[in-house]
Parts: sequence; C-alpha cells; structure tokens
Amino acid sequence: MPHYISVPITCPRCGTIGTEHWCAGVTPLGLRTSNGFRCECCGCGHEGDGDQIPDDVREAFVLAEGLWTLAVVALGARPLGSIRIVRERTSTSPSEALRMVREREIIIRATLAEVEQLRMLLEREGAQVLVRRCGQGPRPPTRS
Repeated sequence: MPHYISVPITCPRCGTIGTEHWCAGVTPLGLRTSNGFRCECCGCGHEGDGDQIPDDVREAFVLAEGLWTLAVVALGARPLGSIRIVRERTSTSPSEALRMVREREIIIRATLAEVEQLRMLLEREGAQVLVRRCGQGPRPPTRS
C-alpha cells in the first residue's frame, strides 16, 4: 500500500513556498519512493525517485502515520535467511540477532513504509512478525 505526504518547500528559482508531494511504498524490489514539485508562480519543478526516505521526509511520514515497530515472533521455514536479514538491519552478530529474535526485541522502529519493507523480506523467509504502532498521528487505512 503506498503512503503519501506533502511537505512545504521553497522554490529554488523564485523563493515562493510551495508543496512537494512524496510517495513511499513497498514493491517486490523493495522500498520505492517518488517525489515531485511544481512552483505555481514560476513553473520551476522537479521529480525524483529512489529507494530510501530522506531524514527530513521521514519525519513528515512519522508525523502523518506515526512511528512503527517490528519484532520477529518466529523464524519460520528458513531461519538462516531470517537471521541474515535481522543481522543486516541491526548490524549485529549472528548470536546477537538470534538473541533479539528469541527475546522478541524490536528489530526496527521507523515509518510504516520502512517497517512494511522489512516485514515483506522476513515473511518471504517464512518468519512471523509482530508490527505495532507506537507514535502519534492518525492511523492509516487498513488493508482490505
């Protein structure tokens, strides 16, 4: 499910305050972002896409959707793949990653789109995860 926000931006050409629109979502290839801006005064604009959410935009997503966490509840069918993903995300040793899973520690605290990306990767390995909302902001629509 894509996530949308709008953030204020100053036009680099004329200095007018405008709105930059951002979209973040998870695809089979991972997290994808896109953004666009068009100044209503001078027509200056830009568009972009990427695979990460910039820090200042991340803050706007958290304000809009809240802060989310993910913990691994069970490693599933391919435990080595799940542990590898946890290790890469947390920059820990295999034994530390396994301890985090056994104790159901939070693996990530981030935007909903970033949590959904990690959820997708872990569920591909057969892991069971627990996703919880822990920040402020309106609840996003539920999946149907």
